[in-house]
Amino acid sequence: INAEYMGIKEVKSMSFVKDVYNVVKTIKKGSVMTYKEVAELAGDPKAYRAVGNALNKNRDTKVIPCHRVVRCDGGLGGYALGGVTVKKEILLSEGVKFSGDKVKFDTKKKQMIYLLQTCLLYTSDAAEE
Repeated sequence: INAEYMGIKEVKSMSFVKDVYNVVKTIKKGSVMTYKEVAELAGDPKAYRAVGNALNKNRDTKVIPCHRVVRCDGGLGGYALGGVTVKKEILLSEGVKFSGDKVKFDTKKKQMIYLLQTCLLYTSDAAEE
């Protein structure tokens, strides 16, 4: 990750930002994760605000789909590239369901996706060692 290109001077640590981006890369179209879940998978469960900070600096949304990260209450959080209205439009176009302005979580599907992502991340970490 080129910190200067991404506009990041010091968010938390560049390794944490890299971990956040690697987690977010795994979120498939039509799915979402919460800032807290991303923080947990990136290795720091309490750093959900730092996740938002890192994603706010993301300019490569094709590779790092930051619009797929939402608040744990289903609220959209923020979106630096057009605001929450644009974020909602993108998520709707990808098949994410809403109840009003909040994402409607499919709990069983969400749990399965979370477990799979956890396994994939730990498997790829082990392969790099």
